[in-house]
Amino acid sequence: MSPDGAGDDSAAPTAAATSTKSSAQDDDIAWAEGSDIALRSEYPAMIEIRDTSGDQQRQQEIASKIFTALESAGRWRAVYIDDMQKVLDAYNPAQ
Repeated sequence: MSPDGAGDDSAAPTAAATSTKSSAQDDDIAWAEGSDIALRSEYPAMIEIRDTSGDQQRQQEIASKIFTALESAGRWRAVYIDDMQKVLDAYNPAQ
């Protein structure tokens, strides 16, 4: 039953977001020009987004909103990487 009591919500799409200490190594992913991203050294936290129904577009939309919020805060370096390890965007408040 859904929270409002209206009926079954078992088909409702959900997303999971986890925040952890980054387990990536400094040479796991590279910038487009080829240099390694110092993930462990310069990006110590990781937020992973998964749409549990497998909707990749929805997953990317949620991740993009979280990246935009981090960028808007203007406090932390952030790099936005998709699940194919392609860099989609990056933000450095010092620049």
